[in-house]
Amino acid sequence: MRVRDKSKGRTRDRTRHRIRVRDRSQSRTSSETGLRTGAVRWRPNPALRTRTGQLNTGDRRNRQKHLSNNPLQRALVRRFHQRVTELVQFALSSGHAVLEVGCGEGFVLSYLRRQLPALHCHGVDFNAAALTEAAQRNPGVPMTLADVTALPFADRSFPMVLCLEVLEHLRDPRAGLAELERVSDGYLVLSVPNQPFFALANFVRGKNWRTLGDDPEHVQRWTGPGFVALVRSRLDVIRVVHSFPWVIVLGRRVSP
Repeated sequence: MRVRDKSKGRTRDRTRHRIRVRDRSQSRTSSETGLRTGAVRWRPNPALRTRTGQLNTGDRRNRQKHLSNNPLQRALVRRFHQRVTELVQFALSSGHAVLEVGCGEGFVLSYLRRQLPALHCHGVDFNAAALTEAAQRNPGVPMTLADVTALPFADRSFPMVLCLEVLEHLRDPRAGLAELERVSDGYLVLSVPNQPFFALANFVRGKNWRTLGDDPEHVQRWTGPGFVALVRSRLDVIRVVHSFPWVIVLGRRVSP
């Protein structure tokens, strides 16, 4: 999950990117160089806070995960991207729009666009620096700075909504799931770490030893069946895919 960038001023990147800055009270589009994060009027939602009371700061870890030189780590991430893409292909025709909520630096969007170039993609995150990098990695893709629990889109705006490795960071994942369902006009692809396997994988490679492989930034911890039960409380579960150490669920909106 992403946090708001507290730095002032512009980024140093000279490439022009399309980034939308929105909250509940205003809407503004910026096509200037980078993103003026200091001008964003945004207050963090308490549902996004971790058990320590601080906003999650896992941005560096997310980049490290996707840019790792470890062959095993790269293989696991690549397989995860492939499984997500397969679920998108299964549910949608190639020309439909996809919203990724919590897109971070845009790694998944970049992979999706390479594999399914006819998709119309849109990214959302609430970390301005990560969103600027996502725009650099995905030229021409609209990017919106927004809170996962207060998305600035009308009901049923997107045929498919992706939310990957986000819900485990929320104090109230049911509220997040309800908001994702609201903006979906059909399908959702959701993923979280499968806690027993995720902790084991971390511990074996020497990560988070003090917590026996558990990530201290995770507020929620699910087994595969536990997460499926959460999704089923709001959605019609179509497919469940296990991509070690993650569980991925394809769901369909059932509410009117």
